[in-house]
Order: sequence, then structure tokens, then C-alpha cells
Amino acid sequence: MESHSDAEVNPEVHEIIMKIQLAREKLQKSSFYTKFVKQIENPEMMTRIEKVRSIDPYHSQLQVVLYGVGVIDPHNNKSTAVEPQHMQLCLAILMRENFEWVSDIVVYDPVLSTVEQEAINALDCNFLSVNENGRRTVNRPTLFFMPHCDLVLTDSVLQANWTPENLNKIIIIGNSLKGYDLDKELFAYHRLTNKIEVVLDSDHMLHEMPLPHTTISLSGARHCSIGRLYEKSFYNLSWHFFDWDGSLHGFQRQDPKMFAFNMVKCNKSVEKVMEKIRLGMSELRNSSFYENFMEHMRDPEMVRRIRNVTGTDPYHSEDPYHSELQVVVHGIGMAKPSNHMQIAFLILLPGKVKP
Repeated sequence: MESHSDAEVNPEVHEIIMKIQLAREKLQKSSFYTKFVKQIENPEMMTRIEKVRSIDPYHSQLQVVLYGVGVIDPHNNKSTAVEPQHMQLCLAILMRENFEWVSDIVVYDPVLSTVEQEAINALDCNFLSVNENGRRTVNRPTLFFMPHCDLVLTDSVLQANWTPENLNKIIIIGNSLKGYDLDKELFAYHRLTNKIEVVLDSDHMLHEMPLPHTTISLSGARHCSIGRLYEKSFYNLSWHFFDWDGSLHGFQRQDPKMFAFNMVKCNKSVEKVMEKIRLGMSELRNSSFYENFMEHMRDPEMVRRIRNVTGTDPYHSEDPYHSELQVVVHGIGMAKPSNHMQIAFLILLPGKVKP
């Protein structure tokens, strides 16, 4: 693992590289890495990796995309140890060195300083210059390595690759999806799409394999026997393989009015929110605001303007092929009382307002 010549003239970069080289040697000699290699060489694992490789006849190697590695410069992170981040980066580097099916490594984390970015590049990894926010649409077999990243980032990766062709050519090493309690976290992660729910609800779409010595007990607690450093580095991480034939069994096309309700199963916490929205709809229907709004929408001048947009008037139409308006909602926010009425208002709109 050699550094570039320009790194030698920068003492800060050189210091980071030396520490990562020591971490690499330590990881390579560890029992964790020995078991990690054996896990990869397991016939079942190799079959799944080979299946991903075979999807693209022009790319037989997997590119590693490392998101969220965190701070790797001890001077940039004085309050917290950087060794776990070094271990995570070194695991990706060792995979590239030891497995012919791994090609290049690209890295991004917004917290990395310019010095850290130089060190990443000096380690023959490529630092991404743009924050993709997880929305990387793959054009080749890709391994997303996302150690302890937010669930939203995983959701963005799935969203960006939500086709059978793309989803089947990615592997994710990240927080165990099956270990998440999505019902409790629904509104904590209110920007989620329903992609993770679809994956988890399918019996065949997702295959998950925990990293060595990381298992789920019957109570849901995690256990780790690889030492505190490796526990901090690889705790709760799993391999995630996808197998999608294109069928979503009813999830692909949903009634727009019920989209928010169908994001998760109707558990108790969600039903409470749904009941509040239903009450909001009832209250809104009987309100003077809603009566005034509907009267306003029936005003001849408003009707004329809407018809000009929707195309119901062929002589003043902006689009003669679409006679209805699609509502696009931004910033609805979390499920709190002020937003219940906004959601209720949106649900009441379809079928009520006609040009």
C-alpha cells in the first residue's frame, strides 16, 4: 500500500497514511479478517457474488463505493478515536488487494478535510468531489460499503437503483436492514420512500448475511466477540444481496390518496397518526376555510386560469394531452398536528376540484 510522491511532502497526509498502514497490518492479522475471508470463500457467498458479477458482461469486477467512512485524521477528531474508521477503510483496501473480483474504490464523506481527501487519493482510492447523497445510479456491478450510515442513505441507494437490472447488480455492506424496527423509526426518518419496506416484506427479494461474529439474539440484542475495536468498527453490519424479478406484488402502483398510509404496515403508532389525519379531514370538510376555498376554486376567473393550464380549453391549452394537474408536495415535514391538516387537505383535493 504505497503513497504517491506528493503525499511525502505533506507531513499531515503522510502521518495519516502511516497510521492507516499500521491499521491495515493489524486488521490483516486479526481473527476477524481471517473469518471474514472464510465467509467470502464460502460456496454460498461466492455463488451470490458471482451472480452479481455475471449480470454485466463488460464489467466482471465490482467497484467499491465507500460512504460515511468518517474522520480519519486524529488531529481533525480529537474528541473521538479514529481507529474504527481506519479499520473500515482498510477492510475495503484489503478486499481490493486479496480478491480479484474487486476493482477500484471510491470514497465520500462530507466531514473529510482537504488533508484527509489527499490521504484517500494517496492510498489509490478516489475521493468523490460531489456529494451524491447516496443517489448513485450504478452502471456496473457495485459493492456499497456503508458502515453505520443513516438508514436514509441506504434508502437513497435503493431509490436510485430501483430497477431489476440495477438492484440485482449491487451489494450493500451496511447496518442490518432486518435489524431495523421501521415502525418505530417511521417518522424519525420521515424522508424515507417505501423501498426498504418493500424489500423487507418480500420473502425472496433480500438475502442478508451478518459479518463474522455479529448475530441477532432472540431479544434483538447484538453480540460481538471480536474485541472492542472490531466491535466498534463492524458492529451490526451485514451483507445484503438483492434478487428482484421486477414484480412488487401490488406495491408498484398505489392509489395516490393512500400512498402515505401504505409506507408501512398499520401498526398502533401509525394508526394513531392516521386517525388524527382522518379527524383533520372531517374537521376540514366542515370548516369555513374549506368552504371559502371551494368557493374560490369555483370563481369564473380561477376556473378560466386552471383550464388554460389543464388543457380543457383546446384554444388556450398549455398541454392538450393532459387534462388534470399532478400535485407535487415538498416539505410536508414530520407528522405533527400542524401537518395533519395539510395532509388532510391534500387527500381531499383529488376528485373535489374539477376545472
